[in-house]
Amino acid sequence: MLIIGAGGHALEVMDVLGAQPGLFFYDDVDPAHLAVKQYPVLKSAEDVIAKLGNQFAFVLGIGSVHLREKLFNSFKELGGQLQGLRAASASVSTHATGGIYDVMQLSFIGPDTLIGTGTLINTGAQVHHEVHIGKFCEISPRAVLLGRAHIGDYCSIGAQATILPKVRIGNNVTVAAGAVVTKDVPGNCMVAGMPAIIKKHLTETGKP
Repeated sequence: MLIIGAGGHALEVMDVLGAQPGLFFYDDVDPAHLAVKQYPVLKSAEDVIAKLGNQFAFVLGIGSVHLREKLFNSFKELGGQLQGLRAASASVSTHATGGIYDVMQLSFIGPDTLIGTGTLINTGAQVHHEVHIGKFCEISPRAVLLGRAHIGDYCSIGAQATILPKVRIGNNVTVAAGAVVTKDVPGNCMVAGMPAIIKKHLTETGKP
């Protein structure tokens, strides 16, 4: 198993996976970062193929929504297969559906939810009944998405933010930590406040 990333969030991913033989991390940014705990850090695509071959499982150990998709595509091209995480302490309805996504510790996912591939439901987040979340989103710790809310692709919902019932959020939207979103939000913007209002417009890569 390969964890893409070797810092912050990757450490929490490692805790969910638990100790296992054949675990590797990947970090091509810091040349001095050669190990995490007892596990080696691979530095290049060539290292990955040499250690894992051209068919291997990987999980995403970074939070940035656009970087999650970029790395997913890169490692899929190498022959990798994305694996989803399900923390033992998470509560996931048997009627939740969707792609391959990650659910971290103490999270709640209710019935008739639909969650896209590559999305991260982080620690303590709540995704209530009939919520739809697009691909490669990050739902940050203790964020609350209430019934029938719709979240587009590439959205980042900040820590302890609240999305009220039936609110629709477009693609590529950043919701600031602690914001309360009470009405629909168009795509490509950042919102903040209580109630949340548009603070800036973003490009499709998430930058102002």
